[in-house]
Amino acid sequence: FQSPMLAGVPRLPVPRPPASGLGDRNTQINAQSNAPAIRRGDAKKPPVGAPSVHDLFSGNKNRVPMHAFFSGLAPHERTPSAHSVSPQIWAMTSDTAVGWRVPDGTGGVVGSGGFHKRMLTAGCVARLLDMDWVVNAVRFVVWHHSCVTRSFPSQLTQGLLTADAVTQRLLYKYEREILGAKRPWTRRVWERDTPSSAPAVLVVSAVRRVPTGTSAGSGTSVTGDFDERTCVELELSDGWYGVAARCDKTLTDLVKRGALRVGQKILVQGLELMPKEGEPVGPLAADADDLWLALRANQVRPAPWDAKLGSLKKTVAVPLRNVTPD
Repeated sequence: FQSPMLAGVPRLPVPRPPASGLGDRNTQINAQSNAPAIRRGDAKKPPVGAPSVHDLFSGNKNRVPMHAFFSGLAPHERTPSAHSVSPQIWAMTSDTAVGWRVPDGTGGVVGSGGFHKRMLTAGCVARLLDMDWVVNAVRFVVWHHSCVTRSFPSQLTQGLLTADAVTQRLLYKYEREILGAKRPWTRRVWERDTPSSAPAVLVVSAVRRVPTGTSAGSGTSVTGDFDERTCVELELSDGWYGVAARCDKTLTDLVKRGALRVGQKILVQGLELMPKEGEPVGPLAADADDLWLALRANQVRPAPWDAKLGSLKKTVAVPLRNVTPD
């Protein structure tokens, strides 16, 4: 199986054995009998399609959960550290991360264009590497690394927000999504290949106002719950893309009280993608701004700070005492 994204990428020619006449059959048999036996798995197949740029399984053996890496401390329980964090990183948001230039360790800085060149140098195929994809990936990688750095300002996080570290993370995303065709939850939902009701863990990356002049979407019977004059719009992310989500009255009150804030991880299930009728679009397409998720209080639950972002295999049961009548 080959990803449709790789269709058209030239395949490398497969070497063929030289042709020989019938008179050389005895010579071939003798040569084969004297040749060492090739064990299964010794022969390497020639590479096909785009080359690999990152080993997805290189760190699986020594990988530990984030809470174990930081000695079981939550971000608000961090120990005092002499390692200083720059004011720019303290003020970093998912929006300001777009134009952030990462130091390269030699006195220079690298932006989205520089990371694009670094990825091409590492072996990425230019035809498959869209600049909009790179800008979006740099945004969430830089924001994520900044959050970890300011949450745990210790020796363990030094070197996390550098050009080399960001480049490795970008190569991982390229290898997984573009070459491996493993789309994240947000992209599959926006392309309507996965129902929006599927359970997932997302992070609140931004709080915004609902754009004026937009409707609540066709096909919904609860238009009043998402009135643009009263509801709040969140940007939710699975670490790959950011998508719009509108809150009902109960969640809007939680946002205004600060109980639901930027950087918090939430468990969502049973959501609706509005409008219900529409064509599949990518999260970075121009038409993607017309879609949004309808968030209701009974469909959202807080998730642990170190929960893995993305889709879940099973739905999560919620006690009846936690269900609100609204």
